[in-house]
Amino acid sequence: MATTARPWPGCLDLTGRPDAAVALWDLLHPWRHGESPAQSLAALAPHLAYVQVKDAVSATDTTPVPMGSGSVPLEEAGELLRAHGYDGWVSLEWERTWYPQVAPVEEILPGAAAWVRRHAPAAAS
Repeated sequence: MATTARPWPGCLDLTGRPDAAVALWDLLHPWRHGESPAQSLAALAPHLAYVQVKDAVSATDTTPVPMGSGSVPLEEAGELLRAHGYDGWVSLEWERTWYPQVAPVEEILPGAAAWVRRHAPAAAS
């Protein structure tokens, strides 16, 4: 499995089905493997249909933390998505099953909703 966005556009183009070959951008993983949000978006933009947001302690400790309190460049990614006019799906990834010590999702949802509102396309704000 690729850990950055760079190899995927070519694979998606090979399907010959632009309507069915879409990309999911998980903001954490390409970044933790050294790819900037700008690089990820540039690679995935033609196929981007879904964005998964999550903040984590660091690139080496992926323990989830409330949005904006970790190291994932969420604001940079959000600003890039907004500038690009992205208006597709966004979801929060909250892995309490694997990290039982983290807060319940009900405590995290308000911060995730605020992130989505800040970075929604201008027309949808």
